[in-house]
Amino acid sequence: MLIRFTSWMVLAVAAAFLVVAQASFVADTTMWLTFGIGAGALLVSSGLAVYYRKHLPTVATAGIAAALSAWMIVSSLVFSLSTVVTLALGEALALGALAVIGLAINELAREHVVHTLETTTIAADAATDGRHALVG
Repeated sequence: MLIRFTSWMVLAVAAAFLVVAQASFVADTTMWLTFGIGAGALLVSSGLAVYYRKHLPTVATAGIAAALSAWMIVSSLVFSLSTVVTLALGEALALGALAVIGLAINELAREHVVHTLETTTIAADAATDGRHALVG
């Protein structure tokens, strides 16, 4: 689960950087940043979809993020610079929203694991001294 959390955090930070960059840098720089972040996000989101292929919410969110990342790559190379700057903001905000959704899915999956554990008292003996043990 650490891989999933770290991957979604990387996507969120990259999206936040692109939001700031599109307002701060010139159009040519924004175009290449959009291309690079799109390529990196495509790799990360595709990896998430493959690695967690049995967890449907993660696959769905990562698949949408991968499609958005592929669109980022194409749009950064096809459209004019002024259009790319405008699209970069929307794409970065959408990627950030997907990353937040992915983080929420990760936390819900972790909470489900924690709540399925039960605490039971085992008989006192020399090894446990009446302490509690977690059983799954």
